[in-house]
Amino acid sequence: MATPVAAINEYESKIKLLYLQQIEVDRASKHSLKWVVLGGFTMQSPPNEALPLVMLSWFFECDEVKNQGFDGLTGRITVQVNNGTTWTNSAIDCDLTRSVHDVRLNIDIPPFAGPLQALQMRYQFNLIPYSNILPEIHIDPIFEASDKTDAILLVDGMKLHVNKSYLAMHSDFFQSLFMGNFAENSMEEIPIKDVSYQDFHSLLKVVYPRPEFPNDKKCEKLLELADRFLMPGVTDHVEQHLLTNTQLENDRCLWMADRYSLQKLREHCISRIQCSQDLTIIRNSPVFCEYSDFTKARILEKIIDKVEWDEFKRECLDHHHSMIRRSNGVGQIDYKRVRFQ
Repeated sequence: MATPVAAINEYESKIKLLYLQQIEVDRASKHSLKWVVLGGFTMQSPPNEALPLVMLSWFFECDEVKNQGFDGLTGRITVQVNNGTTWTNSAIDCDLTRSVHDVRLNIDIPPFAGPLQALQMRYQFNLIPYSNILPEIHIDPIFEASDKTDAILLVDGMKLHVNKSYLAMHSDFFQSLFMGNFAENSMEEIPIKDVSYQDFHSLLKVVYPRPEFPNDKKCEKLLELADRFLMPGVTDHVEQHLLTNTQLENDRCLWMADRYSLQKLREHCISRIQCSQDLTIIRNSPVFCEYSDFTKARILEKIIDKVEWDEFKRECLDHHHSMIRRSNGVGQIDYKRVRFQ
């Protein structure tokens, strides 16, 4: 029998080493919580080229926590990193709500003298389990009976009065339900199963007058329901949010793009893979194994294109330096002699 999650209070790691590639630096558990830590550092591009950037990722497995009736864990992760002379402190607040929840933290390290092979790192956290108290649910006035409504949807025990034609215009599912030869078409109240009132309300409000636009917390559920109820307008709104306003990590956005065939978002996410560290984060993501073969192939194409372009730039730079050495005069290049092989 699992130890009650309420016993989870705090954890302090031993000193770990970080290198110039992101690797697994810790794997631990306490009572009902398990986690893995990935970490590494990279040398930043100008103007911060003297500063190493530490990149850390925690992946918490929260299934047993949720099985004990809690909705999540909240608290703070505190990190200390040593560059050989100085300890740098940093912290991040977290709210762990998903079955596998990731927390990411980047830390700028002060300048250092001499070559740097590894950094020392230690972390600790204090996480408190919590349960959400569900607020009393009230029907949105827009879904109350009026002279503009002609159907009743029964969702999670709540009655939503809707207009068949308006809903059918935004959803092929409801067009078939209302206009087709289905038994539900003759029902006074049509049951909509396996969805909560709050989630269904959020779905309809995206396409209703005075819309409520998607946010990061609702995106994944909205895409799931838009796919189920065949509402491409909702999908478009969510994709636009993920393209322009999201704070979600790139690997999670790419997972949604892949799962729901969001082509613009998929290419946008892949275009954000700019260095080996970006690729490592994608590769070590808990959702990477769920990517389709097509998306994995597009990531590979991106890597190949990036390598070829980097090699081309390096060849150009080498050629440029060669021409400087061969130039006549004081450092002037004879551009008539410049040729690319």
